[in-house]
Amino acid sequence: MKKTLVLCLMGLLLLPVVAWADDLSQGDLVNLLPDKEANQKLTRAEYAVMLSQAAGLPESEVDLPTDVPDDAWYVNGIKSLVGNDIMAGYKDGTIKPEKNISRVEVVVMLSRVLGLPGIMADDVQIKGLENHAWAAGPYSWCVKEGFLSAEKSPSGIITAEEADKLLIGAFATDELGKEINTKVEEAMLDIKTMSLNGSMHMDMELTTEAAKEIPKEISSMGIDAEIESKINIDQGLHQVMSIKLPKTTDVTLPEMKIEQYYTPKGMFMKMTDPSTGGSQWIKYPDGILPKYEVMMNQQVNSLVTKEMSQYLHYRVLDDIKVNDEEYYQLAFYGQINDFNKLMALMNQNMPNAINQNDMIQQTKGLIKSMSFMGTMTVTKDDYLPVSVDTKAIATFNSQFAGETLPFTSIKYNYKVNYDKFNADVNIELPQEALESKDLPIN
Repeated sequence: MKKTLVLCLMGLLLLPVVAWADDLSQGDLVNLLPDKEANQKLTRAEYAVMLSQAAGLPESEVDLPTDVPDDAWYVNGIKSLVGNDIMAGYKDGTIKPEKNISRVEVVVMLSRVLGLPGIMADDVQIKGLENHAWAAGPYSWCVKEGFLSAEKSPSGIITAEEADKLLIGAFATDELGKEINTKVEEAMLDIKTMSLNGSMHMDMELTTEAAKEIPKEISSMGIDAEIESKINIDQGLHQVMSIKLPKTTDVTLPEMKIEQYYTPKGMFMKMTDPSTGGSQWIKYPDGILPKYEVMMNQQVNSLVTKEMSQYLHYRVLDDIKVNDEEYYQLAFYGQINDFNKLMALMNQNMPNAINQNDMIQQTKGLIKSMSFMGTMTVTKDDYLPVSVDTKAIATFNSQFAGETLPFTSIKYNYKVNYDKFNADVNIELPQEALESKDLPIN
């Protein structure tokens, strides 16, 4: 089960974003509302019309709530949101279409459409958001991106103008964004060699009971790592990872170093024992990983894999300048809440690595959702990625295989820089690795 979970999480964290919505302009959604002034307060029915139009949600054949007339001008919007589980009704069977809608309610519905990550945005202070912890992640993200004002109360009623700005910002992608994405895909397909370096921070959120069992000398459950990789599609991959273990109050733990090669001759790993300083090469048995050609193409083209298109959303941010050179900056975000879709996606991205039915049986009920958000910087001349900053969170169910899990989620932050595209990158497998024994894996 541990092996399957690691494959699942690592594969998803390297996936790209390649989705976009139809073009929208400021004021388009307000114009859908009969006789509505932009500065007037919004109702649930009006927001249903705006959101269903912005998201392109299909009309669903569902029974109308008891307080929605068949001939209401907003009926199609209500059907779309109710039928797609975006808008929930009240216990008495009503939807209260004429009731004003708050900013936090608006964001929650938007989150259900887009899968906005439950990750709190950095450096965002919003007064009153502490009263809405269940929506803090998506709401802080909307403020961070400039879609909502941090000065406005989350509990306050949203205006038509505010909702228009929010939805236009979340859904609209201009032609430049589509063009950039296509050219990034095309550019990466021609890449045969490259190198990358970066860092990773991981935090494990423990349950209240599990936290009580942690020794007092352990001050943090966070793990930090530095990564350096070289890739040559014909020769293989070489990666070195230095890992800093959870912090303690009175003991400085040594770093753990892992070196890996993945070549046509197999995958080899050398791990340094932090307690003794000793190390030994081992070989992964044949058959537990994808075929070499599949894995190497996935490593090089992982930024532009298309399987995630239906789950993730993509926007063009302002250009950035480094050393007098301008770059495109792209934002991405999304979420997967369906376990079977998650496993099917992993089967597509890591074929032949492990039987999909075994994966489903071993991890079914473990993962509740996977969320992603981040930015990618792209060169303007050749459309190759320069850097990627990705945040992700894996949320787990409280029970798994009849036992209570000690953790609720694992949060990641990856920062990766890319270099040496199609340069002279040479991968040489050490002789001592070739002479290593197979790792015993059931």
